[in-house]
Amino acid sequence: MQDPQSALTLFEKILQTHPTSAAAQYGLAKTLDILADLNRSNEILKRAINEYQKYIEFGAKLNDTEFKVAAERCIERMRFIVFRRTHQSSTGA
Repeated sequence: MQDPQSALTLFEKILQTHPTSAAAQYGLAKTLDILADLNRSNEILKRAINEYQKYIEFGAKLNDTEFKVAAERCIERMRFIVFRRTHQSSTGA
């Protein structure tokens, strides 16, 4: 993704007018995920996790592969947050 900030704005606008767009919901989650990495931001990452969860809630509208990929990524990112929190607590950071 060449310009994640512009993509973020675009997906947010799409979801304002089409809140049931699974594709836009996934795009928003993925974009926030990318921005979290670029900015090294746990706050953005938490928002990405929330958006992945919203995408997963589409359930029957998703095929098995789409559901699995998003669910696994959401779990991976949740583990990352817990690991960082645990690691920071143990090192006193």
